[in-house]
Amino acid sequence: MERNIIKHLEDALDNFLDDLQVKMVNFISRFSDKGEETMSESLDYTMNIIELNTNDISTLKVSEKQFLNDFREVLGRAKHKIMLTVPIITDLEDLELYNIRSSVNISISCYVNRGMVSHLKLIEEFESFENIEIRNYKYKDRWAILRDNEELSFIAIGTGESNPLFFRTEDKTQVKTLGSLATDPWIRSKKV
Repeated sequence: MERNIIKHLEDALDNFLDDLQVKMVNFISRFSDKGEETMSESLDYTMNIIELNTNDISTLKVSEKQFLNDFREVLGRAKHKIMLTVPIITDLEDLELYNIRSSVNISISCYVNRGMVSHLKLIEEFESFENIEIRNYKYKDRWAILRDNEELSFIAIGTGESNPLFFRTEDKTQVKTLGSLATDPWIRSKKV
């Protein structure tokens, strides 16, 4: 299964790079009147600046601010169901869950330490929402959102804090194949 996930990620990255190259050529051609050779040189230069390495997709980094904004956007588009995994319950404070429609059911997996007052307060706060259910997921290894089985955002936490791997897809096949990255923590977690 892990090989399949890696293969799908590599395919998605290849498609992304192909699309990026086409967009860059179109962009450069609009501003270049010096011919095809100059456009090709400009494209090579730009690709070197970007430094994308398709053999190691972990080089595509995203900041915490970027992925929190992305997660908020995904949450805002929810219509029916959200499967959400965050490392620690306190991470939920950054996602503005109170802005989500009350008709959206939210299943949350996260680490909860019942010995910490801040964790207990958050459990109490979220239990007041009828549409939110929280379970204790001890691994702290990912951020994931599966929105209405239509969109998946995923961050694998790396060995270093500054090395997360991020992807988002609305492709039906990819969501179906990789959706377990968001649903598996819920299955493996325990009631709070």
